[in-house]
Amino acid sequence: MILDRQSCIWSDDELRHHIALLVQRYDDQQKAQRMVNPRTCIVLDPLLSSGWLHHGFHECRAWGENHPEVRSKQCIVVTACMIAQHWIPVVFTPHGDVLHVYTWDAPNHDHSLLNQMCDILAKSLGFQNVAVERHHRLFLTTNKCGALAMAFLSFSLNGTMLPTTRSEE
Repeated sequence: MILDRQSCIWSDDELRHHIALLVQRYDDQQKAQRMVNPRTCIVLDPLLSSGWLHHGFHECRAWGENHPEVRSKQCIVVTACMIAQHWIPVVFTPHGDVLHVYTWDAPNHDHSLLNQMCDILAKSLGFQNVAVERHHRLFLTTNKCGALAMAFLSFSLNGTMLPTTRSEE
């Protein structure tokens, strides 16, 4: 009965579970390809990143200061943030002294808080610059934002295809 009422809604623990599976697949692919210098991928708990957006960025700074390996070892960080009951996937990819941030969302959603969080996190991690690249979805549906967030993270980590129409969601 509870699951019937849940419909298309994804909770933070479901996202965390699926993100962990995507990161495991990413690690397995790197091992299978016998990469000489594999990149570590860190999961930033969606509950934490969403909390920062709604309750202040002071803990965001602390998280960054406690994870210097992101810059020193050029680790990828993945998460999803909930803004206005909508999950937005976020991939942080270091390139030297610049932290590149990639998102995928419908163009009508406001990302100003998310951009502010990314800037604070980049500086607390020790990066000199942050570059945010927001990819716009070609379709505007938002009722499956959890599944769409996972699709973008899978695309970013494992090279899977993104859905391009509502029927592929």
